[in-house]
Order: sequence, then C-alpha cells, then structure tokens
Amino acid sequence: MLGLLRMKLVLPLALGLGALACGDPTGPTTPIDGKQIYDQYCARCHGIDGAGVAEQPAALGRLNNLAVMSSKNDQQIMGVIRAGKPPTMPGFAGEFTEAKLMVLTAYVRSLSLQGVSPDPAPAKGPAEAPGPAKPAAPE
Repeated sequence: MLGLLRMKLVLPLALGLGALACGDPTGPTTPIDGKQIYDQYCARCHGIDGAGVAEQPAALGRLNNLAVMSSKNDQQIMGVIRAGKPPTMPGFAGEFTEAKLMVLTAYVRSLSLQGVSPDPAPAKGPAEAPGPAKPAAPE
C-alpha cells in the first residue's frame, strides 16, 4: 500500500521534470549543428574552412592548423569562444548554451582534421622484385 502511494506521488513529479527537460530547445528534439553555428558566428573572420579570410590579420589564428589546435584542450577553446581575443575577436559569453558551445568546439576542432587520415598506413619499405626463392640460411 505504501509503495503504491509513493508511486502515485513520485511518478507525476518525474514526468513533470522530464517534460521540462524535453522542452529545452537544444534537447533531443532539436539537433545542434556545429557547422551552422560556425557559419553564422565564426566564418566571417575565420573563413568557411578555418583558414581565415584576407580581410583579417593572420594573428586571428588558423583553425585548420593541426599543430595549433592539438595544443589546445576543449576548455581552452571554449574559453576563447566565451571571452574572445580583444581587440579582433568578440566574446560570445551568454550567446550559446553549454550544449551548443560543446558542439561548436567539436566542429572548430574538426576543421584542423580536414584532409588528415585518422589511421595513416604504416610506411612500406622498398618492394622486393619477384624472382627465384632465396636459399635457406645454413644451419
């Protein structure tokens, strides 16, 4: 009897909280597109591929530079997005939800991986020319 009473009290509360969470515009019903966010907020200065644009100084940083992007962790990238890099880059603190910021960070990081093979094949030595089998070494 007590278990049934708890169920009657807890179930509506859990369903109500679940409904609130699902109402978030960045929740499971609305996918977040990092490229779309990047194109809207970042591409004007950083270029569509992260290589920058001619009108902006090279000091902006090239987001497609694997060495530079590999030296930064996600928190550092998010920090730059939030705070900006005065005087050339404005900060976007408060502009994005945490979920959108994480997706944008992943997309920015992906720009440095364009054209990089995730699994480079091991280097092969010179191929042996076909010919007669080599004699076995003496024992």
